[in-house]
Amino acid sequence: MIKIVLEIASNGVIKTIKDDNLNGAGEEMNITSVHEFDDNNLEKAVLFLYELAEDLGISTGNKYEKEVISITTQWGHKYEPSIEEISKKIETLEEEVTLWKSALSEHEI
Repeated sequence: MIKIVLEIASNGVIKTIKDDNLNGAGEEMNITSVHEFDDNNLEKAVLFLYELAEDLGISTGNKYEKEVISITTQWGHKYEPSIEEISKKIETLEEEVTLWKSALSEHEI
């Protein structure tokens, strides 16, 4: 049986994967990894959650499927972005709209 054990550390999480029947041969295997998080970089937390989903056998989907599980970061509800952040967000959204318009026109042909 495979077990995943998560332990809270002062600066992150210690994850241990225990397999007491490796390859059906009755051998034991333990893999321990330390995931450090800090308040300024949520990217590590996102990567940890994707890795944990994979360890648990939870499919998050792929780029060819209609629906996928997406773990992302975004601005907090009360966060007040700077002018530069707002401009960048508008630019990103305009690029996305252009992409969707292109996809729509391909379907119309």
